[in-house]
Amino acid sequence: MHLYPFRSQTRVYSARYLSFSKLYTQLRYYYSYSVFWEQNDSKVPQDQFSYILCKSKASFRLKNGYLTTSLPKEGVVSRVLPEVELARIELADFFTHFRFGSVAEYLPQAAIQEPIWGYQSYNALQYFYPSIFQESTAAQIPDIWYHVFQFLIVYDHYEQKIYVIEYLAEEETSQLDQVTRFMQHQPHSNLPFELTHAAKPLLPIDAFHEVLDQSYKACRLGEVFSLRPARHYSLGYRGDTFSLYESFSQSSHLTYTYFCDFSDFQLIGGANLPHLEIQNNRLKLEIGLARMPKQGDHTQVEQKLLAYVNRRPQKFRFQLLEDALINDLSRISGQNIELTKRKIYFSNQYVQVSTSARVAIAAEDRIACLVELFPKLDLLGLPRYNAIRLLNSVDNDLSDIYAATVGFYTNTGRMLQLPTKDVLLADNNYVQFQVSVEVKVEAEASREYWEKQLKAKLSWYLRLIQEAEDLN
Repeated sequence: MHLYPFRSQTRVYSARYLSFSKLYTQLRYYYSYSVFWEQNDSKVPQDQFSYILCKSKASFRLKNGYLTTSLPKEGVVSRVLPEVELARIELADFFTHFRFGSVAEYLPQAAIQEPIWGYQSYNALQYFYPSIFQESTAAQIPDIWYHVFQFLIVYDHYEQKIYVIEYLAEEETSQLDQVTRFMQHQPHSNLPFELTHAAKPLLPIDAFHEVLDQSYKACRLGEVFSLRPARHYSLGYRGDTFSLYESFSQSSHLTYTYFCDFSDFQLIGGANLPHLEIQNNRLKLEIGLARMPKQGDHTQVEQKLLAYVNRRPQKFRFQLLEDALINDLSRISGQNIELTKRKIYFSNQYVQVSTSARVAIAAEDRIACLVELFPKLDLLGLPRYNAIRLLNSVDNDLSDIYAATVGFYTNTGRMLQLPTKDVLLADNNYVQFQVSVEVKVEAEASREYWEKQLKAKLSWYLRLIQEAEDLN
């Protein structure tokens, strides 16, 4: 296997008179593949960073068993995988091709310190769990897609500095001067975002009622704890979708938000909690257990919610959820795992109880974490195998990017993957999004109740899209 060692070189600039988002629009105009990612943790000002990754140097693209890799010296190679299970090996080999010069001395607190970013869509399940996966007919984007970028640009909000990091092979010529010119010039003027067609559901309401009824029946029979069937919507647009990201970021108030431009399509989304996180070879994985409206001060809410869920452990199936988490982590790490205590998180007008685990993870087990713990998402519920089967049977539109993970991967240092249940997909002048409802035994089972949930969430998306138009 050929190794690609990349040296890093860094320049530091003041950010006092520079718009980081406008810098991104300038870079995005020149480079086909790019990522804009923000970490907005207001509780810790020193940990507020924004990131740009641009100019792809290498890529791993897998679609329906057809693998295309692009490497610096080997060029583009395409082939069919003879067995779907080989995808795990091929992905691990791709990641281990690269070695990057350290930037820790400049940015010890920054999350992203190596320029690898990508996602795994719902259809990636066929490579990890081939015995239970049924291919979706709605597939329209690659199942797995990772890029290695030449530039990593970090905005430290606390220090008001911008770090421009370039990763180069020994014989390559630097292009840092070009990026510097982008920072000094006026940003490229993008076309304004505007709607051309109103939002339309892809599934008639009567058909969606049947999906809800089947989901509720599955919960009543005890096959799963909960399901989140979704009604998908599509609307036409023209112009630049980055305005849609800016509206999403301002309206959602999420800890992590991202805009991924993969040339043919864009992903816009975010999350409050990572699906999984690795830092200093310690893995942290969290799953939500309960959620309720926030009333009163934080101390009162904590006491009320913890007392509520601890009095009803059977209702939330804590033991089964936590056993599933322990089994996965024990298998990967070869250790006896003990979960950390349950935690309280505040998000907008809601408070959530989560259970989490921290465990030492060897570098060679990172790829196992990436695939074995996917998809441990509340979108699919637990046990995940039953949920996957059921959602394939009752909701054929659940596919592609709506039940995925997106984030950065490193062979050393930190790794973070976010769930994508609230993602917007822009493709061929159409924006698609899903509006899901939680179906479980304990919740009210009337169609009027579910429709009320749908309308509330749909109105939020439509307001977000209207605000994107108003930003022009």
